[in-house]
Amino acid sequence: MQRVLTFTHGKKKYVSKPWNFEAFCRVSERHVQQDYDGDGTPIGNKTNSVARIGSDTVDYLFEGTDATQDILDSCIAEKYRMCRQVFEWYLEDATRKNVQTPATEETEEK
Repeated sequence: MQRVLTFTHGKKKYVSKPWNFEAFCRVSERHVQQDYDGDGTPIGNKTNSVARIGSDTVDYLFEGTDATQDILDSCIAEKYRMCRQVFEWYLEDATRKNVQTPATEETEEK
C-alpha cells in the first residue's frame, strides 16, 4: 500500500507523491542534524520539533504536483499535520523488522 499525504485547500484536494526512500532519508538527515547559532552553540530543544524535521520532506513530496509552495505555506495547520505524519512513517520504517531470524524461518516452514 502506498502512503501519500492529502489536504484540501479551498474546494480542491491535493495529493502528494508516494512516500519513498528519498523522503525517508530527508527525514532521517533532519532528525540527526543539529542546528547551531552564529557562535557554534547548539540551539537546543527547538532543533527536534516535528515541523523542523518534516517540513522539507512535505515540500519534497508535493514537488511536481498542483500544490505550490504558496499553497503549502498558507495551510499551516495542515502542513504541521503532514509533518507529524511523515515523522510517524519515518519512525515506523526505521524501527520495522524486515528480516526474520533463522530460528523463526525454520519454525514457520515446519
